[in-house]
Amino acid sequence: MGNMMMVVVLVIAIAALILAFAAIVVALTARGRRDNRPAGTLPSGAVLNPGPTPAAPPASPVQRVSLDTADVSDEVLRLARSGQKIHAIKLLREQTSIGLADAKRIVENLPL
Repeated sequence: MGNMMMVVVLVIAIAALILAFAAIVVALTARGRRDNRPAGTLPSGAVLNPGPTPAAPPASPVQRVSLDTADVSDEVLRLARSGQKIHAIKLLREQTSIGLADAKRIVENLPL
């Protein structure tokens, strides 16, 4: 019975040594990775304090498009006069390549 108890204690001691060795290897491996990263970065590569972000370039002034009613096609006029303003705006944009806000403003200001 005494030898059996000694074998069990020996097996437990060896298992504890193996676990301790594995923990040391993991700790050293993680430490080595941490030392290879630039200062202030997380394991994911994210920067902890990137500093101030650059300012956005100043917005360009809005350019208003001026179209005369003579520049608007007869189809756009017909659609606007028949109450189909959305279709008139879409058609005007296709024909002139202007923005949505400008096309809407022009269609809404057409003489009906």
